[in-house]
Amino acid sequence: LRSVADGANGVFGSSSGLYPNQTYHSTDYFVDAQVVPNGTPAPPGIVSSVPTNGATAVGLRNAVTAAFSRPMDPTTLNTTSFTLTDGLGSTVPATVAYNNATNSAVLTPSTPLAYDTSYTARVAASARASDGMQMSAPASWSFRTAAVQAPLAVASSTPAPGAAGVQTDDAVQIAFNRDVDPVTLTSSTVQLIGPGGAFVASTISYNSATSTATVRPSTGLATNTSYTVRLTTGILASSDGTPISAATSWFFTTGFCPCSLFGSLTPASMGLATQDGRSGAGPWSYEMGVKLTVTQPSQLVAIRFYKSAGEIGTHVGTLWSAAGARISSVSFANETASGWQTALLPSPAQLQSGTTYVISVGLNAYFVTTKSGLATQVTGGIVQTVADGRNGVYGSAAGVFPTSSYSSSNYFVDVVVR
Repeated sequence: LRSVADGANGVFGSSSGLYPNQTYHSTDYFVDAQVVPNGTPAPPGIVSSVPTNGATAVGLRNAVTAAFSRPMDPTTLNTTSFTLTDGLGSTVPATVAYNNATNSAVLTPSTPLAYDTSYTARVAASARASDGMQMSAPASWSFRTAAVQAPLAVASSTPAPGAAGVQTDDAVQIAFNRDVDPVTLTSSTVQLIGPGGAFVASTISYNSATSTATVRPSTGLATNTSYTVRLTTGILASSDGTPISAATSWFFTTGFCPCSLFGSLTPASMGLATQDGRSGAGPWSYEMGVKLTVTQPSQLVAIRFYKSAGEIGTHVGTLWSAAGARISSVSFANETASGWQTALLPSPAQLQSGTTYVISVGLNAYFVTTKSGLATQVTGGIVQTVADGRNGVYGSAAGVFPTSSYSSSNYFVDVVVR
C-alpha cells in the first residue's frame, strides 16, 4: 500500500460529501485505509457469545464466552484484552482462558456476580488471529444477572432426619428447593460422617431434573450405627450462584440389613457327591435348602448358596411357600469355581412376618453340609431359620420341592433380605 507522490496528493473538497480534487502543499490529512491481498482471510470477529447480548436472569456463577470466527493467538486474549465491567465501570476480577478446539475465549469471574446487575463484556481490537491479523474493531455486549432468589435449602432427604433401621447399603438422597450448581457438590460441601467424626468415603451424583444429590458410600455402612449428613456453607450454591442459607446437618441410624443367615460362614464338610449312596446309573442331583421366616414385612432380593469345588452345571434358586408353591426363582450367572454364589431375583419377593418359607438350590454333582447346623435357630437381623427339628431340607432331584431332612443339617442355602 503506497501513497501517490505526484505533488498534488493530500486532497480536499469544499464541503463534506464532495469528491476531493484540490490539494495544498501535499498536506497529509490523516485519512487512511486498511487493505489485504486478494485471498487473505477477513479480520477475526466474534460470531457468538454466552451470555448473549441483552440476556437477562443470567446466573451469578456463569462464565462469559466469546467464540471467534477463526483461530486466535491465545497470547492476545488475556485479562487486559478481554474484560467484564459492572454498571459503574468497575472491572470484575477474573481469569481468561482460550479453547483451541472451539476458537473460544472464556472469562471466569473470581467471585460470583452481583444480583440484578448489568455487566458489559469487551474484547479489545488488539486481539489477533493466529496468523497475526488484528480484529477490525473492538467488540462488546451486555447482559443482566438474575434478581435476588430464595436461598438454597434442603427440601427433603432420604433417609429422613432421625430415621432408624436404615439399610446398610442405602444411599443418601438430598432433594433441594432449587437447582444446584453440580460443581459445588463436593466431598467438602456434602459430607457423610460416622462414629468418632470419621468421614465416610462416598461418591456424589446429581439429578438436575429433580434437584436431587445422591451420596453413595464407597463401602457398606456399619450395622446399628448412627451417621450424620452435613452440608457446609461457603461453596455449595444454586445454579444461579445463590448460596445455601445455612450449614445443615441431620442424623440417621442403620439397622441390621441387608440381612443374611450365614454371612461368610463355611461348611464343615465339602465335596459330598449328590449320588450320596444311591444306587443306579444316575444322573444324580439334589434340591437343597432351608426353612426360614422374618420378624417384620420385608423383601427377599437375592438367593445365595455355597458351591462345593467340583460342582458343575446350571444352578437355579427357588423361593417356595411352606406348602410347596413356587413363588419366585432365579438362575445363577458368573459363578466362581467354589464358595458363596449370589443371584439377584428379577424383582424382590415380598415376605410376610411370621410366615414360613423355603429357599432351595438344585445341585448337580457335589454339595456341602454342616451336620446339625440348624438344630438351634440361626438369626441374621430380621431373618431367622425355623428350629423345628426338621430344618435343612432336601429333595431327591434338582427342581423338586424339598421336604426331607436329616439331623437338622445345614446345606448352606441362604438369602439376602431387606
